[in-house]
Amino acid sequence: MRKILQEKSLQDLEPDVLRDLLSAAGVRCLHSEVDWGERILGVPTISHRIAQVVVKQMIEPDLEPLFLPDSYGYRRMKSAPDAVGVTRQRCWNYDRVLGFDIKGLFA
Repeated sequence: MRKILQEKSLQDLEPDVLRDLLSAAGVRCLHSEVDWGERILGVPTISHRIAQVVVKQMIEPDLEPLFLPDSYGYRRMKSAPDAVGVTRQRCWNYDRVLGFDIKGLFA
């Protein structure tokens, strides 16, 4: 990924956006109660989120072809219901059974 970022020239980004992207400063912490105790969530600031989107738009065209067609996690135009639908459809097409734990795929 670092190579792709270098090829795309991060110097083209605004200095403030680049600074926010490369630093963890500005992330706000929220405490959330869960069954097993408390979970701390990091919420990016608006400028940090903009920096994430800028980099995503820069590297996505180069990285997207590297994924298999059956990769569904965190990809544009693909979702957990899509993955479940494909899995369900394939269950009817094959006479084999494989154990599959989908719980951890979309956490």
